Amino acid sequence: MSKPSSRRQFLGALTLVGAGVGINALAMRGLRVPLMAEPRHVKHEARHPEGDFPVFAEGAFLIGTEGPSLSWRAFTPEPALRTQGVFHITIDNIHPLAILRGDGAGQIHDESIDGLKRTVRGEATSDRALTLRWEVPFADSYRFAAIGDTGGGRELEWSLQRTHQLGAQFLLLLGDIYYQPGDDLSVIHHLANSPVPVYSAFGNHDIVRGFDRNLLHWFERGVGPRNSTFRLGGIQFINLDTAADIIPWSAGMRGALLRQLPAL
Repeated sequence: MSKPSSRRQFLGALTLVGAGVGINALAMRGLRVPLMAEPRHVKHEARHPEGDFPVFAEGAFLIGTEGPSLSWRAFTPEPALRTQGVFHITIDNIHPLAILRGDGAGQIHDESIDGLKRTVRGEATSDRALTLRWEVPFADSYRFAAIGDTGGGRELEWSLQRTHQLGAQFLLLLGDIYYQPGDDLSVIHHLANSPVPVYSAFGNHDIVRGFDRNLLHWFERGVGPRNSTFRLGGIQFINLDTAADIIPWSAGMRGALLRQLPAL
């Protein structure tokens, strides 16, 4: 009796181990259907709780409220923010040579530049919006670098500095930036201190670490959306979240972005 019982226990334990490995592999792959709903997307509009001015963004997402300012991060080279009333706006990840232009009813009082961060104050009429648009002078001729699988530590920091040394205007970060505990915070730190703008794709290592789904929160809080696109100098850059399977393939935000793209 003891041998069959021991064999059953061994097979049961082996089955549990195999199931655990399989479930963890599925989690790392990021299967969303039917195991996981489509995650939330980054915020493209907000209203300051005290200043009571609204902002609607194209090519940028909300970081949060910092005192009198609404803080944003650009994920395209030429973002635009539409606002009304007396406004105080901060936006990061803007190329130092980008030129701010205002379109609409209102006035830009001042713009301060600190590395890749811009702080803009001004006033727009209450019945008509003022659009703040940054334009880069190198749209027709530019250089960029691309790299993936850096993790969030020293290799990422080196990639940012090396991109700057090579004279590239921006870096395409191709995903897989979360490998070690603490990478979530170090990624945000390195991007905040980057000498060049960074536009990031979403890798399968960025969706989940084990069963910790907070990585989605960290990516979309400080790095960018999982699906995005921009056009610069006649070239369409498309960032698609392929870190997970979606059934049907045309569903979710990835499918929505693909349906919006113009024919090439």
